[in-house]
Amino acid sequence: MVLHLLLLALSWAERAAAAEWSEGSERDLVPSLPTVGALDFQLHSGYLPVDAASGRALFYLLAEYEGHEPVDRPLLLWLQGGPGCSSVGLGAFQELGPFLPDFEGENVSTAGLMRNPHSWTLAAHVLFLDSPAFTGFSFSADNTTDRRWGDANVTADHLAALLAFYERHPWLRGQPLFLAGESYAGHYVPLLAAAIFQHNRRHEPDWPIMLEGYALGNPWTDPAHDNAGAVQFWYGEDLISADTYRGLLAACNLSATALWRTEGESGVGGECAKHRDAALAEAGGYQLYGVNAPLCVLRPDGTPQEPQPDWQDLPNPLYDPCSHHRVRAYMRRQDVQEALHAIQPGAQARNWTECDARAISYEVESLLDSMLPVHRANLEAGMRVLIYSGDTDGVVPTLGTRSWVEALGLHPAAPLRTWADKQTGEVAGYVSEYEGGLTFATLHEAGHAAPYFKPSAALQLIQSFLNQEPPGAPAAVS
Repeated sequence: MVLHLLLLALSWAERAAAAEWSEGSERDLVPSLPTVGALDFQLHSGYLPVDAASGRALFYLLAEYEGHEPVDRPLLLWLQGGPGCSSVGLGAFQELGPFLPDFEGENVSTAGLMRNPHSWTLAAHVLFLDSPAFTGFSFSADNTTDRRWGDANVTADHLAALLAFYERHPWLRGQPLFLAGESYAGHYVPLLAAAIFQHNRRHEPDWPIMLEGYALGNPWTDPAHDNAGAVQFWYGEDLISADTYRGLLAACNLSATALWRTEGESGVGGECAKHRDAALAEAGGYQLYGVNAPLCVLRPDGTPQEPQPDWQDLPNPLYDPCSHHRVRAYMRRQDVQEALHAIQPGAQARNWTECDARAISYEVESLLDSMLPVHRANLEAGMRVLIYSGDTDGVVPTLGTRSWVEALGLHPAAPLRTWADKQTGEVAGYVSEYEGGLTFATLHEAGHAAPYFKPSAALQLIQSFLNQEPPGAPAAVS
């Protein structure tokens, strides 16, 4: 460990001496974190200005590659869904980043961090970005206009933040870029890819953004397909009654609603709202974001019971039903916020939350737009695309995702097959490869946040995509 830290310190000094770090990147360096101590890899976090007039800035965290291959690795930008969920809090500290909440022998209120053995930093440099403003630590001095969002102005901020990031970390400009995300990032990611194409056409004489592809997990994409998949999943898994199932099909315009959205505009009203609410009540004993996972047991006041039951049947040994609560407790600590450069030393800690749909207003027209034309255009422009789906998700189920992938009308490049987790040799899911650059893969027994449920398989899947390799060899049949 001492030798590793010494070599890491030398690499920092060499990079700074070579002027690969800007003053801002040195200022954003995070050498240590509370409960973790000195870090044995390079971490940066801080604010990226996106609109000087309104005083708007988005919070970011960059976790550099820490694998054993040559350091010439791609940059992967991770965007969380919501809208209004923190990529830093959920992505970096719960799902696919270098840390997980340490729940061994810890109460929720005193949780620390442990290293994630399946971090995507074993495959790439990973950039986490909180957006839009008022998500996570991101902020704006305009407390009125900047709380109203839609896909167009969010995409503009994503591009502005990415350009500001390259200014602060110029050494990453020449690395291939991949975009990734889950849930409502099904809108964020393909729209940002399209915006990058437009940016490159305007600025190619200077320096193009080296975008090569994007990956999306359980992405909200097309209301007609995704809503139909949800209703069929709820009924097929015996989560709702036959009366509620028939009521949803009869009363809801599945092309003009977002059945999953319960806060803010969703297009759900009248009889449709009655049946949608009945469905959520009937399925209330299940974790809809992964029906094979237990729910965190809460006290009457909404805080987690301490201790939790001794869960025996978990999606993976590190799965923690209360991880949201532990991350929230950790991120609200003043010393943590100071270490991450979210607040100035001595300033009052901010009341951070991982998801807050009430903090912003998101236009329903954006929510109900289909992303199929955007995917088609991106594929025609040469993008490589990975769509993956955890097959126990009840919010954006595999059935709906597979339906819209097939609706793209791409020709299969290979027959549907299983793919295997190389560590266990077991079936990790199914994969369909299409001509034109799209791969659709499922992750068996994973939920909405697939890396949270099946971290080993999810890491292998993203590694294969970045390396332009097919997912693991077909599983052996005994």
